[in-house]
Amino acid sequence: MKNTFCAAGAFLVFAVALAGCWGDGNRDNPPSVPAGLTALADNATRISLSWNPSTDDFGVAGYRVFRDGVLVETVAVPGFSDNTLAPDTVYRFAVSAFDGGGNESLRSPEVSARTKVATWRYVFAESGYGYSVVQAVDNGIVAAGTVAVAGLSYEMYLAKKDILGNRIWTSTFGERGADNTDVIHSVARTSDNGYVAAGYTSQAGVTEGVASLAKVDGAGNLVWKKTYYPGGGQAWGEGVQETPDGGFIVCGRTLYSNLAFLVKTDGTGNQVWARTYNTVNWAYDPTTAVRVASDNGYLFVFRGGTGNLVKTDPTGNVQWQTTLPTTEAFSLDLTADNGIVVAGAQGGNVFLTKTDGSGNVLWQRTYGAGIGRSVRQTLDNGYVITGYVASGGNDIILLRTDSAGTLLWQRSYGEAGDDRAYGVEPCADGGFAVSGMWTPAGSATVHPVVIKTDRDGFVP
Repeated sequence: MKNTFCAAGAFLVFAVALAGCWGDGNRDNPPSVPAGLTALADNATRISLSWNPSTDDFGVAGYRVFRDGVLVETVAVPGFSDNTLAPDTVYRFAVSAFDGGGNESLRSPEVSARTKVATWRYVFAESGYGYSVVQAVDNGIVAAGTVAVAGLSYEMYLAKKDILGNRIWTSTFGERGADNTDVIHSVARTSDNGYVAAGYTSQAGVTEGVASLAKVDGAGNLVWKKTYYPGGGQAWGEGVQETPDGGFIVCGRTLYSNLAFLVKTDGTGNQVWARTYNTVNWAYDPTTAVRVASDNGYLFVFRGGTGNLVKTDPTGNVQWQTTLPTTEAFSLDLTADNGIVVAGAQGGNVFLTKTDGSGNVLWQRTYGAGIGRSVRQTLDNGYVITGYVASGGNDIILLRTDSAGTLLWQRSYGEAGDDRAYGVEPCADGGFAVSGMWTPAGSATVHPVVIKTDRDGFVP
């Protein structure tokens, strides 16, 4: 009897153990590894993931999503959109599955995707004009021009957007009062990560324009603002660059006497010297057209019946002047091979010419109807030009070329009405920032506009 009882007990223990292993499944087995993981960039901040469902003896309870090796989300069903990402950035993703017993599968093989380059178009609610744009050290976009303030005057403005187009700050400053006007024609980033802006100041009943220079810190606060009378008379500042000694060089034109000018200042805007140069035609439209040469002299362009490229020494004395094969020269930039590229218009067409460092013309190109108002060298040593073309009203145009000036693509942007662009900036993400203005159809009110494109010039 004793042996029979012991045998029965042993069999019962064995049966219980066997049931635990095979009766309803093994609760120690994890789900299968998620398969078929894919990642697709939807826009500049979102990547969407999809994968096939895992299997498990008792059912899958959920999935864990890992970005760059770090858990970012737990979801109940396959699929997840990660919408907290930075533009133009590569991210790696993997997924694991888990069941109700706390068992977790191995992670899936990683997949990667790059978010898209940020694109947007921003129209200011205020009336005004947009003339220049520069990228900030944090990759934000700073646009400059003039806006109406309190219905009394036009004041200088600087507006900073983040790379997604969200407002960071807006700064306005000037001589507030009825019929007073302060305008920024050009803005440049400074070595202290602030900004310097050139333009003019006019006061009702006093002057139609005094060349002005404003220094602004990285948060948009005005540090100082100075005015200048090159040639002893009224003038407009049109281009500005920081100089190697920490000062600034301003180019522009005098009113009525039709002279080009350079003003050299120290780091606090005090005038060091001023020079005037013959001859420049009257032209209302501003241009950003001065650069510091490799020998610390200066290069600028002006209109004088034909386009002119001028090189001076560090104290503003002319070393050479080249008459360019174009009727209108509006903008220039230095090139990586120590040459110079100039944009403008010739016979109603967008014009681009390349010279060597001594002003000898190497090649010239035209690209169809329009006016090239601003040119910059791109990250791959090609060129980008912005301006406008008549199309009912006008449309903003953006042209991209290779290093030899061969056209790669051309885009146009415009709403109903009149659109014009005056400034362009290649961005660190390979896209482009454009500053201009828009007059809606049927309206006399002009609004500043900022456009951020992708690498191929597309916007939403």
